Amino acid sequence: MTLTTDSKVYVTNQDYNVLDHKKAYVLLEKNSLWCYLLDDDKRVGIAFGGASSYAVDAIIETEDGAMGESTTGTLSGIQILLGSGGLQDLSREASQNDFPIAGHDSAEGFLEHAKSRIHFSINGGKSDISLKRGMVFLGKSDQHKEIILVVETDKLVFVRDELVSVLSDDKLVHVTDSGVEIGGKGRRTLRVGPGGISGIPGLANIGPQISQAVASAMSNLKHLKSLKGLRHTMKKMPHAFDDVDDFDWEDDE
Repeated sequence: MTLTTDSKVYVTNQDYNVLDHKKAYVLLEKNSLWCYLLDDDKRVGIAFGGASSYAVDAIIETEDGAMGESTTGTLSGIQILLGSGGLQDLSREASQNDFPIAGHDSAEGFLEHAKSRIHFSINGGKSDISLKRGMVFLGKSDQHKEIILVVETDKLVFVRDELVSVLSDDKLVHVTDSGVEIGGKGRRTLRVGPGGISGIPGLANIGPQISQAVASAMSNLKHLKSLKGLRHTMKKMPHAFDDVDDFDWEDDE
């Protein structure tokens, strides 16, 4: 996939959830700018800028209580959403007066910022991101934290800095800089950290299984620069993640 921007810029005429999932949303407010993203002239998503926010509810109830966390925040700068069909029915083509409201001086200025965002987030616009279904959101919070959100009907993957949550209808894998938690509805919670494994007595060799689960969730997001910090997080737990280098999160030379 090689991404570029379309030449037309639009402005929204109402608030709208550009990503709407039972466990997450991304809200784009009125008077925000956006353009189509193209892959070989095919529309594959949008880039947008303006007042926007997000929320993720990556929590599951286990036998040991609630596991995971809920996160909300404000977005800043240009965001990328792959898998979106656009907002043309809720927008109009932007005029010169619309750009200062959204923090840009012109259509050319907005498009240049969008292209820079693509280059930064997806290695110059070239990526192995697979979009068989669902959406991929590449965002930046107002605290300059990189955010990745992948949603499908039955699965959600949320990445923020060194945190990863992989959530399905009945299971959650939660990775932080202090360890890994695995839980399911009505099940015990398994915790893996630098000090070892807790939660299920007698369970050994769980590290490769966790590595495989997280790597599988990340496999269709290969080469995203926002994932680089996770490699260092998982290396802090050498016994659990001996094969972390196999995740192939490095840039192509």
